[in-house]
Amino acid sequence: MFYRFTVLVTLFILFISVPASGVNIYNLPDGFLTTAASKVVEKDFQGAMETAFKAPDSGIKDFLLGMALNRLGEWERSADYLGKATERFPLLADYAIYNRARALSRLARYPEALTNLVILLKYYPDSPLIRSAEKLQADTLFEMGSFPDALAAYEKFIEKYPSGTSSLEALYKVAICREKTGEISSAVTSLRNLWLNYPASAIAEKAEADLQRLAQIGGVAAPYSVEELMRRGSKLCDLGKYDKAIRTFDAIPLERQSFDFICRLTLKIGQARFKARRFSDAEKNFRLLLSKKPVREVADETKFWLAKTLDKKGSEDEAFAIYMKLAETSPDSNLADDALLAAAFIRKFQSNGDGELIILKKLISGYPQSNLLQTAFWEIAWQSYQAGDLKTAADYFEKQLDNKNKRQRALYWYARTLAAGGDKTGAGKAFDALLAEYPLAYYSLSYRNDTNPKEAEAFPLKINLKEILPIPSGFERAKTLIALGFYEEAAREISWSRNRNANNSAALPGLARLYLEMGDFHRVYSLAIPERLRKMERNSLAEWGMAYPLAFRELVAGNAAESKIAESLIYSIMRAESNYSPSALSPAGAVGLLQVMPATAAAIAKSGSDKGISLRLTRPEFNIRLGVKHLKDLLEIYDGNLVMAVAAYNAGSGNVGRWIKRFGKLPKDLFIENIPFPETREYVKNVLVGIEIYKMLYKLDTTQNPNSL
Repeated sequence: MFYRFTVLVTLFILFISVPASGVNIYNLPDGFLTTAASKVVEKDFQGAMETAFKAPDSGIKDFLLGMALNRLGEWERSADYLGKATERFPLLADYAIYNRARALSRLARYPEALTNLVILLKYYPDSPLIRSAEKLQADTLFEMGSFPDALAAYEKFIEKYPSGTSSLEALYKVAICREKTGEISSAVTSLRNLWLNYPASAIAEKAEADLQRLAQIGGVAAPYSVEELMRRGSKLCDLGKYDKAIRTFDAIPLERQSFDFICRLTLKIGQARFKARRFSDAEKNFRLLLSKKPVREVADETKFWLAKTLDKKGSEDEAFAIYMKLAETSPDSNLADDALLAAAFIRKFQSNGDGELIILKKLISGYPQSNLLQTAFWEIAWQSYQAGDLKTAADYFEKQLDNKNKRQRALYWYARTLAAGGDKTGAGKAFDALLAEYPLAYYSLSYRNDTNPKEAEAFPLKINLKEILPIPSGFERAKTLIALGFYEEAAREISWSRNRNANNSAALPGLARLYLEMGDFHRVYSLAIPERLRKMERNSLAEWGMAYPLAFRELVAGNAAESKIAESLIYSIMRAESNYSPSALSPAGAVGLLQVMPATAAAIAKSGSDKGISLRLTRPEFNIRLGVKHLKDLLEIYDGNLVMAVAAYNAGSGNVGRWIKRFGKLPKDLFIENIPFPETREYVKNVLVGIEIYKMLYKLDTTQNPNSL
């Protein structure tokens, strides 16, 4: 009953009416099934089940019912329907078998679950569910209490799949299996290794609790060595888990440790506290360490971090003095050039341009091999330009023209500098090079809008991405899963096929079309080919549409109209914030498409609490509504100034308020270049470019032209 030739029969029945150009993804054989599938998309599995019951009897009905019941946790009925679907709907028999095995395992019908998994592994070796099936097989053996067999299955699984969340779970189960089979010492060793090697995972916390439990019955772990704790703490720092890192470092016993080791450990703790933004604690750490007079290398690094801490706390003059003293007393230190650059930035932010230039030129002359030279060149050029020293500015902008990463920015300001100095010919050549090499990048668009705004609208290509992206041939399993509303399974199927044909770039537009059918704009975006996004030409429309999709169009359009905010701005913010991923989560805790902080969402929604709001923010309708409201509030705060509002969306109103006081009266392009946070500076540029691209591609916001570059 599992022979593969029956798949062909199913395909013929399901897709007999489909034209040769591609399969009609939505061509389900019954209206009730179509309605049920739409409810699956909405995750209304109860409604999907009730509607599917009304459909005529068929294998595809059995499959949809079995999967919906599986989602509802109705394991008995799910197992029954999926059992029938295995025979009657062979196209997706492996999905039916796997989910039936899962249901049977939940029902504690372990032998039947294992029988289904053996069938899946034997007859469907090319299924994307193989890894999950092998893990479920081990888990089922574990649940039925067959710990020796489970141990062997987990160890085989880890050998075959050494990385990933499921492998980490298998490592933990290996330890528990060893405990259950009486190998307490081995179990303790395994749990100990988990705690050390995977410090940021939830598994590490479970391992720690189990170690404490086993210690009560004599399974005491070997004491952690200093080296092990140092590695664990350092790994936590690398992962951004600074508080956990500090606790790990604090647990290191200092008895019988050398003075040099204690000093280096104290430095690490201070650095972790700095990164955790506990600046007062970090300052105490560094000052205490310096009072102990460590070796010069440690002392120099400590002084550097103390200066960074003081700068963060607002004690710029003291920080400046420490930086300069470090560069003077330890000119051969590998931190001397960093200290000079940091000191120059302090003078810059104190609006002391002359002081900044003196220090930067000292850096260039004293450290000609420094990897900070290009940054110093830019700062000298920029400060000179603003001070009206056009000759020096041009010289230093020109020094950066051969730098691939800085060429676009340098070309623009080099041309601006030459133009300001009266060299129209040189400026024209530089602008021509800019437009030729970076036709749709920030500086080219800025130049066009300043000189000839109509030229920036020379590519009015209003497109419907579905008309451009073809439905690919093949992929019948993925298409059927999409038609039934099981998008997670469909995405897995597509990913599986893509990984098996990794070098087939010609298939990418077709895959993007499949993702588009699921409203998965994040994956559509990920398939765009960057090399084709240089000029906007008809043969690159697919890539442009994939890279700049009209994601969640109805939600964006509705909120844009209600808030009187340009659609192009909302799309561009969405692209810059999350690459169109509803589940995106930033290290700072911002959630969803427009990366809204839970506290901000609670304030806007007037819920009084942000409990549970993070989950709601993964829903596009809620996230877009609150994100647009936040954006509207910012535009009102800054009297419609788009640059200020976008900068505040990224860096917060407090920072933007300080920047306004220092250089808020500068023209727009100079204000952007003076933003001291590189991330925010580039963010603003990217959002402004996105606005223009969306207008060009889709002719958005043509009636009022708000929020332009």
